Amino acid sequence: MEEIEAKEVNVLEMLSQSETSVRRAPEVVEQEPVGPPATEAELKELLNKDEDIIKTYGNAKVWKPTEELITDLTVSQFFDEFLADGAPFGFAQLAALQSQTAITATPWKKKEMKLNSIVPLVGVPFISQTRATKTTSIIHRSETKLIFEVDVKTHDAPYGDTFTCKEAWVVIARSGNEPRSILQMKARIAFVKSTMWKNKIEGRAIEGLRETHALWVKHVKAKGHLKKKAVDLNAVKQEGASAKENVKEEGVNL
Repeated sequence: MEEIEAKEVNVLEMLSQSETSVRRAPEVVEQEPVGPPATEAELKELLNKDEDIIKTYGNAKVWKPTEELITDLTVSQFFDEFLADGAPFGFAQLAALQSQTAITATPWKKKEMKLNSIVPLVGVPFISQTRATKTTSIIHRSETKLIFEVDVKTHDAPYGDTFTCKEAWVVIARSGNEPRSILQMKARIAFVKSTMWKNKIEGRAIEGLRETHALWVKHVKAKGHLKKKAVDLNAVKQEGASAKENVKEEGVNL
């Protein structure tokens, strides 16, 4: 009888230990060692050798370079900081910085997001503002590369029905868990109708896009948006996997 009771006690102790082990907080997975950060030269080499970028954006006569800079962000962090719904400095905040009004942005739907606003115009005869629609489309998103294009239409500006302003933003990193990446911005003007003012329109529009990109760079540098160095590598891995699943569900090309 005593032997049976002793066995029952042992079983209870085992069950108690088992329950304790289940309730115990999961062990912290040791993070992978991080080597020296990628140099600017290494990031530029990645950018210049990327086949997708060379094929689509390599012609400088079509896609004119506007800005290029190094960030202390992972690709995922860049998306969260500037593109995600509720981003700290998204295009809605940029529009406000440019004194635009009536700003309304739609949440991301699959791979597209729209922003409508009233844009002030300077030096344009008979008109001081125009309605504008900015459409942002994700072309590619992975842990090490993000490409998105921006299409801007000015509905009320003179000859606004003949062209659209297009931007290409490319972010590349050496790895998904390294807070070090390179951003390249380019612009082009796509004409949908013939006009005798094509050269003048293109010149002024490209100049306007350069000014917009320069303002963006100046602001994000001044406000520290590019300086998120503290990265939990385990969290980045989980976030990257989650982001990939979400993007697959939304139909975005990886």
